[in-house]
Order: sequence, then C-alpha cells, then structure tokens
Amino acid sequence: MAVIYGIGYGVSQPTQVPARPATATPSIARRTQPGPVAAPGYRDGRFTGTGASQYGDVSVEVMVRGGRIASVEITGATTFFPTNAASPLIPEVIAGQSAPVDIVSGATGSSRAFQGAVQQALGKARA
Repeated sequence: MAVIYGIGYGVSQPTQVPARPATATPSIARRTQPGPVAAPGYRDGRFTGTGASQYGDVSVEVMVRGGRIASVEITGATTFFPTNAASPLIPEVIAGQSAPVDIVSGATGSSRAFQGAVQQALGKARA
C-alpha cells in the first residue's frame, strides 16, 4: 500500500519548470494569459418570446445581464408534452449563450418550440 501511495504522490507533485529567459517579449506573455470572454452583444433586460410547433406553443422570458444570457424561464406552454420535457434545454442555452441546442429525444416538437421562443426573445435583445 505504501508503494502505491508513494507512486501516486510522486506523479501528482508539480514539476519544476525553468524560468523563462529575460529576453522573452511581453507581448508573447500577454497572449498566453487568459482574457475575459467576449459578451455576445445582448442588451440587458428581460425579453419574451413565443415559439410554435405542431404540438403547441412555448413562451419564455430570457434575462440578460452584462450582455450575457443570465436566465431562461418557461412562462407558458400549450404543448402536448409538459414543459419539463424542454426544461433540460435551459442550462444548455445559458452555457452556450444561444438558442440552438440539442433536441430532447421524445419531445422534439416542444424542444423546437422552446428554441423558437428563445430565438425570438434574443432577437429582441440584440444590441
């Protein structure tokens, strides 16, 4: 057991990297540092949209803060399937900062109506 611990300890320890030579240019160092993520360019506020499918409509409210999608709420639906069928798409919209996301299997119509609603709301939010 001690051997396994010792191997794991040795592998997990950081390796020492030699310092960069003093001749490195500052512009190279700046390019390798992570910068802020560019905002998609939405106006801040609450925006509503409605999307339709052959199985009914879905209405949403999209909140934008700091030019980015902060939240999405399904505010109404007349779809055959309950709104919880499309609710797994909400985190994907927020993570991807756009309406096009994967369709929920078994709830294609509701998913497409949801996407259409988000696209309509984001169309209103475009700066």
